[in-house]
Amino acid sequence: MSQKKPSPSPPPEQPSSSSSSDETRRRKRPSFRNVVLEVMNFRKFNKYMEPILETLVRKVVCESFVLYIIISLSCLCGW
Repeated sequence: MSQKKPSPSPPPEQPSSSSSSDETRRRKRPSFRNVVLEVMNFRKFNKYMEPILETLVRKVVCESFVLYIIISLSCLCGW
């Protein structure tokens, strides 16, 4: 009368999550043509944006410096 309990069957083997995630994360190597085009587009963009960004950064730095000087002088003078 002793009955054996049926042993649970092992779950079907699945590929490990790390190997499948590595494969999905792996990117194809871009072609040389695509890389060259991307660099050319970046340089073109940079050529037009650099003067605009440079003047903006200069203005912000100048304003920050002037503000710092005013605050420093007010602290030294006791205003």
